[in-house]
Amino acid sequence: MSNQGTIRLKVTNSAPAIEKLWNGRFRLEFLCDNNSPKEDWYYDNISSILPDYGILQDTNFGSGVSEDWEAIPGSVYPDMRLVETEYVFIPSIGDKRVKLTYETLTAFWVEEKTEDTDYELNGLKRVSRTFVALPATAYDKVVGTSTIDSNGTTLYLGSLKIEKTDAKWSLTEMWLEAGTLSETLDSVGSQKAKIIETIGSDPSTPSGYVLASKQEGDFEGFQTNRFTFLKSDVELSRSEDKVGSQLSIAIEQFNGTPVTPAGYSLANTKDSDIEGIPTKRYTFLKDDTLLSETEDYVGSQLAIVQERFNPLAEPTIAEYVIANVRVSDYGGIPTKQYTFLKENVELSRSEDKVGSQLAITTEVFKPASAPTESGYSVASIQISDVDGIPTKRYTFLKDNVELSRSEDKVGSQLGIITEVFNPTTEPTEVGYSLASTQVSDVGGIPTKRYTFLKNNSILNTSTNSISDGVVEVSTTFFGTEGTTVGPVISRTTGDVEGIPTITVKTLQDNSGQSISGAGIISEFQQYVDFTYPGEVSIATDTDTVDGPVGEQPNYIFKSYWYSLKPPVTRKVLANVSISFQANGNLGITSPLWSPDGWAKGRVDGLGTNFAITTVQQTAQDKAFNQYTVVSGGDNSYSGTAGFGDTTGMILVEGTIILPLAAWSIEVSGGPGRPDGNTYTIDAKLTPAFAGADGTQYWKKTLVVATIPTR
Repeated sequence: MSNQGTIRLKVTNSAPAIEKLWNGRFRLEFLCDNNSPKEDWYYDNISSILPDYGILQDTNFGSGVSEDWEAIPGSVYPDMRLVETEYVFIPSIGDKRVKLTYETLTAFWVEEKTEDTDYELNGLKRVSRTFVALPATAYDKVVGTSTIDSNGTTLYLGSLKIEKTDAKWSLTEMWLEAGTLSETLDSVGSQKAKIIETIGSDPSTPSGYVLASKQEGDFEGFQTNRFTFLKSDVELSRSEDKVGSQLSIAIEQFNGTPVTPAGYSLANTKDSDIEGIPTKRYTFLKDDTLLSETEDYVGSQLAIVQERFNPLAEPTIAEYVIANVRVSDYGGIPTKQYTFLKENVELSRSEDKVGSQLAITTEVFKPASAPTESGYSVASIQISDVDGIPTKRYTFLKDNVELSRSEDKVGSQLGIITEVFNPTTEPTEVGYSLASTQVSDVGGIPTKRYTFLKNNSILNTSTNSISDGVVEVSTTFFGTEGTTVGPVISRTTGDVEGIPTITVKTLQDNSGQSISGAGIISEFQQYVDFTYPGEVSIATDTDTVDGPVGEQPNYIFKSYWYSLKPPVTRKVLANVSISFQANGNLGITSPLWSPDGWAKGRVDGLGTNFAITTVQQTAQDKAFNQYTVVSGGDNSYSGTAGFGDTTGMILVEGTIILPLAAWSIEVSGGPGRPDGNTYTIDAKLTPAFAGADGTQYWKKTLVVATIPTR
């Protein structure tokens, strides 16, 4: 087990000092001597000698040798924890000792003394409690929510405080009864207010009053509420103040509307407050009163500006007219603002560029007639304003002047564009033709816009790949149609940005050549099915058969029959070419694979069948569809049949030929082997398109292959 300290500590008193605390707790005090003559423990090393806070009282001292007092029955108290160590001087012995103090401590809160009760808060009950426990003991009560019953009175937790040390934790709780703390009368403006301060609960509203404000406070950690009650519809204050040139009356009213002073109208209502009490501030002014009059420049003329409250009629000023009326405000008071100007006065004049020409611009208020400028014409008249005053703006320009010149793309061609104000004649451009004339404007000035383009110019060219290497080319010309390549499939007229155009669509190959009569425009390879013809030839065989005993020793049989190697279909690599032409003639350069005949054979002779005695004619023709003979093969045999001896017996296609009868077997015809030859396997013409002139164009597709060896 662990020790209270090192072997240097030795209990000197035979029994500890014992104090009985409240609620079954005890405090023990021991005096210990240094069990070593060394004095180094007095200083830096003392912390390594003294025991740790919270250690149990019955833990061994020093080397573990029992002290005298430990042998006394009942001398060890339960739950005794070290709470204090002190290095004290003992006058009676003239020396220092280590004092160790232990107290009863557990892992739950134990009241340290009886609770304190008072009624100092306006007769409300208040209870204070103190507790002790080991460090880290849990606490779960909540201020303002947790309650206790104190002899029939419910108290709320008002505050708590936990003091923490390594030895023990101390807890102080304050419990409070809910109720009224104080009730007073105080002035708010011109009215007496009733103020009630409570803790934990809201008071009842006093008779004849309404709640004016509620403010939160704090008393010893517990929330308090300050309630201010006022009578309804009472004027709290009244004052007079200048609004412009008129004296206004301002009334602060709580929960109501004041009586309008005689001869006045309500000018303004605002939310306000007096000492935190929400009120409404009513401002009253006399009707039709001039609040202010000022002079200010509007352009080059001096204007008179008046602010009036609630005017009964529009005001007038000699030699002036009202130029502008606006809803305004003066110090938060809604007013009407009148601006007066003299008529037919130029407010401003300026010179500014309109395109490349300097224009004169004047702003006139209520002109009697349109103004003029020598050498200029009116280019535009606009409704305008100067500082909010409605005016007419006149812009003057010289006639027949080019305002702008630019070069811009019209399709793919660079065009010249000019803007002319009030032209007397149409302009021209050397080397160009007038493509379009449009009504336009420059900065709001009406003009004529002239667009010039070179004749027969291509405005735009676009391409669209159709299929089979065919490209549709769309060419847009200005004016007349220019040169194109390829058959024309359409012509349309139109315009580009107002410019008359002709759009011609032609068909070309990928290199820009005409597709008609230009030869192959698309060529590619693909695998196609090809059927090799079967091969037919004549096969022969000779057999020797032993004859009957005592007769001719053997028989010789010679057989002849047709040997067939059947047709076979396989994929062969072919070249596919596509071209277009204006006629319907299908011409090919390689032989067309389309055999016009196949192999055929003939067997002739008198035959017999040993199964029957009838002699039959064996002559017959045979057709070998999809077969061919092969040059150099065994394709013909004939002769006279023997008797089976050395002259031999003949079998043709399984039929025995009578001895001494003539016989023959042959085969011929067919296209021969295609191996290694180049053929046109497929060729076709299909209608492709019609030209703009009605010419029919055809698409020719040829499939040509060199046939590999079977």
